[in-house]
Amino acid sequence: MRGWWKGGTERNALGRSRGGFSTKINARTNAEGLPIGVVITPGQAHDVTAFPALMREIDRDPEQMLGDKGYDSEAVRNDIEKRGGEAAIPSTATRKVQHAVDKAVYA
Repeated sequence: MRGWWKGGTERNALGRSRGGFSTKINARTNAEGLPIGVVITPGQAHDVTAFPALMREIDRDPEQMLGDKGYDSEAVRNDIEKRGGEAAIPSTATRKVQHAVDKAVYA
């Protein structure tokens, strides 16, 4: 009857990454830097996998969405544009079509 609290590493969002056994905390903040959404994922999970859950956490769509290179994907960019926002996400070095980012906004 104690099985309800068990679940292993999946339940606790633990996973192996290059740095070892870890978790990632993906957060979404407002313009003032206050957290409005938090998603915990295993250490080996890619950042893009947390994006849909982060976008469900809030009732308002962003005007500008800043993110690091881990969130660089066409699906993320299209979702932000569909919500009426602008994506300020630098492109990865391997991307064939590089997207320009306003450095003043991103800083």
